[in-house]
Amino acid sequence: MSGAVRYSPGWKHSPAVEGCGTQLRSGHSSFHLRFARIMLAYFFNRPLPPALEGLADLALDLRWTWSHATDQLWNKLDPEAWERTGNPYYILQSVSQARLVEVAADHAFREELQRWLAHRQDYLHDPGWFRRGREEHAPKGIAYFSMEFGLGEALPIYSGGLGILAGDYLKAASDLGVPVTGIGLLYQQGYFRQLLDPEGRQGEAFPYNDPMTLPVTPAADHEGGWLENPPGIAGPNDGPPDLACPGGQSDAVPA
Repeated sequence: MSGAVRYSPGWKHSPAVEGCGTQLRSGHSSFHLRFARIMLAYFFNRPLPPALEGLADLALDLRWTWSHATDQLWNKLDPEAWERTGNPYYILQSVSQARLVEVAADHAFREELQRWLAHRQDYLHDPGWFRRGREEHAPKGIAYFSMEFGLGEALPIYSGGLGILAGDYLKAASDLGVPVTGIGLLYQQGYFRQLLDPEGRQGEAFPYNDPMTLPVTPAADHEGGWLENPPGIAGPNDGPPDLACPGGQSDAVPA
């Protein structure tokens, strides 16, 4: 699942979105890679020095939620923000341009960045335990539906036990090379935060999940546009809904 989380609008002009998460290991098409780069440029539109362009790929690859090998890279970029959030995507959006220019001139930082980018490519192209020796018989994709996926605090689409378990399934599937696609909901609002007013009375605040500020990018349809999944409400005489994920294989979860 080294992966970019993709989402698709539930319907046009609607803030509701349906998440389609997968792993970008083996079998991803050049089309989806090109689309991912276009969406990355569209959603992550702050300028990065040429020597640091790979940071955006690392920040959108949610493998940092369970593999902490690159922690020192982000800590070096912004120690205060890293200590406060542990969120590479937030750091890359909030760090000053002057600091980016400064680390771009740091030879040791550039070398470490290139080392982890190369490691990421090795991970993405490694077929993994699941596919070794069974390429002809392995399924092209497995859909995993869940109301929650607890991948990390940076993507608040879970509350507790079920979400954490579902997230762990995706993480294990990624490391083993199992082509699992997690399909869930990118909630507009997460669980409320408790607040106390000056008189000690409890209040609630509901954080708004703006896709532009989360480590997600839109899912692509076969024509290169944004994939849309119009919600259907089944009647008493209707059969089960027809559900599918873009591409029919795991080419998009948790660059």
